[in-house]
Amino acid sequence: MKWFYADDSDQQQEFSEEDFSSLVEGGTIQEKTLVWNETMSDWEEASRVKPELFEVASSQPSAGPAAPPALSLSQEKRAISPINTPYTPTTPATDPLAVIALVCGIMGFLCFPLIGLGGVICGHIAYNKAVKSGTPSPNKGLALGGIITGYIGVLIMVVVAIFYGFAFFMAFQEGSFDIDGDFDLDVSPEVEAVE
Repeated sequence: MKWFYADDSDQQQEFSEEDFSSLVEGGTIQEKTLVWNETMSDWEEASRVKPELFEVASSQPSAGPAAPPALSLSQEKRAISPINTPYTPTTPATDPLAVIALVCGIMGFLCFPLIGLGGVICGHIAYNKAVKSGTPSPNKGLALGGIITGYIGVLIMVVVAIFYGFAFFMAFQEGSFDIDGDFDLDVSPEVEAVE
């Protein structure tokens, strides 16, 4: 006689009468597993259809601790899923924009103040990108270094521009600088002739 049982994925699996006891012993068919054959009107639990197979299994004395029941296919998939893999931290790659920000900021601080503006712009972009990533990374520190040194370079540029602007303004006020480009550098005191 042909039998059918419903597996964990609700698929109907066919087996013979002779295989019934071996499937129970192997754990494939359990007490609550639904079984059916052509003499039955509806699906029923295996423990109601063949109670003798389950009484024998429970009345046998165990030699040691009982083995756990076999895993179903869905349980096996969950057991080997990547969720259970150990966490291995990885360091994120260094963002080239953060490095450019730091280099431009240092260059702006040390020698070319106008390049510091590039450090400020690139630094803000790289810093925002590092913050949005949500993981700790060295990119945030590089970008912050570029921002700080870039602002210092820009500040130096502004101070120098103010100094030169003030110097030119004072030169125009005193009249020692002509628009024609002629400098009046007569600094010797006029000596009046003594008679």
